[in-house]
Amino acid sequence: MKVMILCLFAVLLLVACSQQPAAPAPVLPQQPIVNDQPPVQEPQGNPPAGKAQILSSAIEPNALTIRAGQTITFSNDDERGIPHIVRCKTPDGYITSPRLMPGEKYDATFPNPGTFECVDTIMKFKATVTVE
Repeated sequence: MKVMILCLFAVLLLVACSQQPAAPAPVLPQQPIVNDQPPVQEPQGNPPAGKAQILSSAIEPNALTIRAGQTITFSNDDERGIPHIVRCKTPDGYITSPRLMPGEKYDATFPNPGTFECVDTIMKFKATVTVE
C-alpha cells in the first residue's frame, strides 16, 4: 500500500513539474501617437488694468479708472519696510488684501461698476477706484 501511495505521489509530482508555463503575450509593434488637437492654451487670467503703489505716505495714484471685471495690482513699495493691508468697500462687501510685506503684490478684481474707496488699514492712506 505504501508503495502504491508513493508511486501515485511521484506521478502527481512528475505531472505538476512537467507543465510548460504559458507563452508570453506577443509584443505588438508600437504605433506612433498622433495628436490632431491644437495645443491647449493655458488661461492667462486678467492682466492688471491698473497698478497702485503703496508708498510711505500715500497710495499712488490715488484715483484709478478701470472697466468691470478688470484687475488692479496693489504693490507694497514702502521703503520703510512697513507691512500694509488694502481694503476696498464694494456693494457686495470688501475686497481685502492679505498683509503685504515690502515687495509683495496683491491683485484685486472689481467685477461690478461703481466708485469704490480703498483704504490702507494700517496707515489710513486712501485711493478711489472707479469701475465703468
